[in-house]
Amino acid sequence: MWTAAPLESAGAVGLKLKSVISIHKPTVSLTVFSKRKLASIEEGKLLRNVERALGVKEDVSGFYELAKKYPAIQQAVIDLYGMRSAWGFDVFDRVIVALTSQNAPMSRTRQMINALITAYGETAEFDDHLVQTWPTPQNIVEASVEGLREKCKLGYRAAYLKGIAKAIVDGECPSLEELEKMSPVQAKKSLMRLKGIGEYSAEIISPHPGFPLDIWSVKLFTKIFLPEKSWKSTSDAMKAMREYAETEWGRWQDYVFTYVVNDLENLSRKLGLKLGLTVAEVREEP
Repeated sequence: MWTAAPLESAGAVGLKLKSVISIHKPTVSLTVFSKRKLASIEEGKLLRNVERALGVKEDVSGFYELAKKYPAIQQAVIDLYGMRSAWGFDVFDRVIVALTSQNAPMSRTRQMINALITAYGETAEFDDHLVQTWPTPQNIVEASVEGLREKCKLGYRAAYLKGIAKAIVDGECPSLEELEKMSPVQAKKSLMRLKGIGEYSAEIISPHPGFPLDIWSVKLFTKIFLPEKSWKSTSDAMKAMREYAETEWGRWQDYVFTYVVNDLENLSRKLGLKLGLTVAEVREEP
């Protein structure tokens, strides 16, 4: 895998990652390509970011054990064994994911993210590969709202993205490390102070386990895990599903969400669940 990461002091740094042992004894070799020799503090930060992004230090054996109690989750584990519910390189990566996920199917989200990378990401050329990083907050601050709308088709999200980028640059948005030190409730409240970030988006951004339900994903999860229940409103269904996720899965609720959403088509076919929802439709607009 060839990718790149932005380092404030060194620009875009090229990364070559290769699996050198089987998934049962996983080891990843990392080669770094930089225009200059990195200082030890820069190397340390880069390594921590890569480890976090890959989730390499996270022991998921507890999740695999929990999955055995639920046929749908166990099937998703069989299909996607080894996948991690991991972070990007910094908090702004998750902000981009959260904002582009609002009121959009996954195909539309991917389209907006790819456009942002193409228009505002930095470029790293190394090992016969040309790779672009995700946009930095500074790059988005320097962009115009009109440019973000026109080049990336962000719509209303453009103003929110620029505003949050400025908050990060000005030190008014908590860093990843600061969010990790907060309680899950404190982290969510802190993120929801940012304009454009509601509960759903805050749960996507927060490094703490969460269950980011919207009006589409709640239909999916209640259909799988609470099929005999009915509710008067979508908000009642969301409340019930969040309580179920917290009670049943707790620490691993974000893993349940990630595995199920990424394995919808297989689950529908192999378990005969007749979900009636494709991956693209989970967040489809009405």
